[in-house]
Amino acid sequence: MAAGSKATRPPLHSSIFRDLGRCFRNGLFAGAHMLGFTVAGESVPGSLVGSSAAIVNGICFIIGGALQAVPGLLPADAPDLADYGHALLMMPILLLLGAIAGFFIKDTATAPHP
Repeated sequence: MAAGSKATRPPLHSSIFRDLGRCFRNGLFAGAHMLGFTVAGESVPGSLVGSSAAIVNGICFIIGGALQAVPGLLPADAPDLADYGHALLMMPILLLLGAIAGFFIKDTATAPHP
């Protein structure tokens, strides 16, 4: 930077609204995460509901741990900020895929009798 020149920064309000939008989007799409427990509970007899919930919970921990480790392994030897941004693109992509997959879950509820 040349002497006497100021670095231009985005206005504070635009970055706050962008970040709030990202938080809202992540929270909205992550709501589909709980459907795994419901699907597993409805897929087994009543005596195995606790075991199915434990298996789903274990899988969530394993996949969650992998999703935290993988972005750190993807960038090159001397990464810059853009490399990490590209590596972290997998997170919103997986959130979107999970939300789309939620539309394909069959409803097993029975209709109430009049």
